[in-house]
Amino acid sequence: MPSDWASVPFGSIFAQSKRKNSRLQRDFVLSVMKDRGVIPYTEKGNVGNKVSEDLSGYKLVDKGDFVLNSMNLYMGSVGVSEYDGVTSTAYIVCKPSENVYADYYNYLIQFKGFQEYVGFLGKGIMEIREAVRWTALKSVFVPLPDLAIQRQIADFLDRETARIDLLIEKKQRLVALLGEKLDRTVRAYLSGETDYPNEDQRCATGIGYLPSAPKLWSVEKVGWRYEIQLGKMLDSAKQTGEHRRRYLRVADVQWGRINTDDLPEMDFSPSDRKRFRLQRGDLLVNEGGSYVGRSAVWRSDDDEVYYQKALHRVRPRNPKRDSAEFLYYLMWFATKYGVFIAGGNQTTIDHLTAEAFGRYRFAFPTLDEQIATSEHLKKEEAKQEAASTKINASIDRLKEYRSALITAAVTGQIDVSTYAKSGMPDRPLDAIQEEMGA
Repeated sequence: MPSDWASVPFGSIFAQSKRKNSRLQRDFVLSVMKDRGVIPYTEKGNVGNKVSEDLSGYKLVDKGDFVLNSMNLYMGSVGVSEYDGVTSTAYIVCKPSENVYADYYNYLIQFKGFQEYVGFLGKGIMEIREAVRWTALKSVFVPLPDLAIQRQIADFLDRETARIDLLIEKKQRLVALLGEKLDRTVRAYLSGETDYPNEDQRCATGIGYLPSAPKLWSVEKVGWRYEIQLGKMLDSAKQTGEHRRRYLRVADVQWGRINTDDLPEMDFSPSDRKRFRLQRGDLLVNEGGSYVGRSAVWRSDDDEVYYQKALHRVRPRNPKRDSAEFLYYLMWFATKYGVFIAGGNQTTIDHLTAEAFGRYRFAFPTLDEQIATSEHLKKEEAKQEAASTKINASIDRLKEYRSALITAAVTGQIDVSTYAKSGMPDRPLDAIQEEMGA
């Protein structure tokens, strides 16, 4: 920190405001989110606590107030309010003194060193939900440069972080577009539109999510062609420790990948082992929760591994007719295009039971076509993943640079009045673009 900057307690330049909405004079509810600052609660989305029906206990917030999320302060959840409104008592509302430009301190709290320090001040029962009280926060020493310098730093960071954020947004959109392109490719191959595009080659199916299919393909229920077996329920009362074996959980089965490191164990009796042991080529499908249909193929010959309830194991009834790899991409199609969505009033069904799963109908080509389709889509998936990985790496680099730039500016390590004119901010951005080639 420059020698001409003062270091003062936070409470000496910000005054806590505890004014309550006791007369219900306001009903515009505000929230504070990381990277977004103070926003209308209606823009928050379906996360966090719900608004109370009684707003009389909420704190009043005026335009220009500095608002901090006491539960997530260590993550940088702060902002300068652009609104007059009210907010939950979980937030700390502060009035800046005359020698303070609040936007500078908004950036200061993005400084990782500050976040790590206030994290030690938190009081809570969960590591990621530790409330920082005003009594602790007001005693934290913070830099106090001249007001003009505070404004200069904040204006500089507004410009530079906006440039970085725009680059990040463009790259994130590119990753999303690559994913959407792959989804369309999967759909085209699984509906037969790639090899059988002409109307005289196709017939109506009567299925909403698959209106037509090639005439040469068979439209059948999954259960007619595949054996579906739900996993073993974990019953701690019946665990003896005599037949302990490793097993997969929902979290271990991601799209196209299965984790086998540090797997938990539970008892599998000899009959259980015969029923629930995985074999090479088995398809594992998530049965419930927010990830219904998420799937991966078990590719190991050697590991003796089982699976718990909440996962389906799916095997072709006739391996000379069907492949698990083809069904994996059918699951991809089904989840990406909302086949498992229930009733239109929720994002997914609560559980994809074996009975319900078995009733879904899809179009099945010959085994040779299934294998050829799966091999092609596997290559397309690998290309998309490689490109997305490269772009995501550049996004991470941009975020690291953004954080480093904020740190350097708010702690006076760079003179922002000359730094921008020297072209220095462009050099790391150009290097990241050149290094990642994205």
